[in-house]
Amino acid sequence: MLTPSRPSGLWVPEASRADIKAPLTIRTWIGADPRGQGIGFVLLAHPPMTSHDAACADIHRRMRALAFAAGLRTPDQSVADLGTCLTAQDGAVCLRLVRINKWLSLPTHEHWRRLLLMRPEAALVIGLAPLDVHAAGEEADRYLDGCLHDGELMVGRVHAERVTGDATAGQTLTT
Repeated sequence: MLTPSRPSGLWVPEASRADIKAPLTIRTWIGADPRGQGIGFVLLAHPPMTSHDAACADIHRRMRALAFAAGLRTPDQSVADLGTCLTAQDGAVCLRLVRINKWLSLPTHEHWRRLLLMRPEAALVIGLAPLDVHAAGEEADRYLDGCLHDGELMVGRVHAERVTGDATAGQTLTT
């Protein structure tokens, strides 16, 4: 089940102006790894542009720049291990894109968070094509299938830490 969220502000690189703050479509769901074991997934995609000036190619270029800056790779390459990028605390999960120093709050279901506690890693997927923030589950599934077929997905593995009490990320961790 995909868990949608409201758009989140994040710097998405653009060819001519790197200072544009663009919204992201963020989805989480539980899927299976190649061994058939449950794993959490995080999808980041750019919503369609409302301006006639911005073409799909612009979105593709910006999301590819974001994916490369974050350290992700294409699915035909070995999976990039991005290290500890997820922080779980008090029922909330945040993703830190370390190489670009940005934090995102993730929309997660209780089952997703429970899986993250049992298996403290997730698959990070960046879609290069636009995906509407309000896309229904079936539309998002078709999006993923289409992007995979068209070579428009970038992937990586992120690990999680659980922060307890008043600690901040990187301090006093428990499993």
